Amino acid sequence: MAPPPESVSTKNFSGKWIFNRHLSNDAAPLLALEGVGWLIRKAIGIATITMHIYQAPDPPTITCQQHVTGGIKGTTEVRVLDWKYAPRTDYVFGDVSARTRLIKLDEVAAEGEFDAEDVAFLKEGMGDGADLVLETVTESAARGWVERQTWAVTELDGERRYVRRMIARKKKEVQRVVMVFDWAGAAE
Repeated sequence: MAPPPESVSTKNFSGKWIFNRHLSNDAAPLLALEGVGWLIRKAIGIATITMHIYQAPDPPTITCQQHVTGGIKGTTEVRVLDWKYAPRTDYVFGDVSARTRLIKLDEVAAEGEFDAEDVAFLKEGMGDGADLVLETVTESAARGWVERQTWAVTELDGERRYVRRMIARKKKEVQRVVMVFDWAGAAE
């Protein structure tokens, strides 16, 4: 079931979303680059992942609770949309610092480690230039990687879906992944 346009959009991701393995790329190489252990990568590769996303207006914040089948502990990401770095720790990625904002697709640009080819990947299929995307950059100083993502609720394969386009870099190594989630109703 596709989310109704009036209630769910890139300005409001709130809801329950189930990972669509058939429309997504294999995230294992990206997770390996980020130092995620083999056992966790394999478990994620076969588990069902459900994202419960909640948005709050003041300050603009997105909370993503990841629920994973098979007894795997999920993670919670809290992202304030102010483009300021905020530290967090979880058992999968360790200590990281992330910044997040809503931005027009046309304004996603090459910066830091991310070049024009990366930007083209981040923008692909995410709408037209005036459309908004959520942009996030996460860094792990301890593990030596940086990841940049764009998120949007956009049409893919004839249905509106939640799409994350992700690029991770560690020195000269780069991994690119598209993760697609299907609407599963209101978050509980």
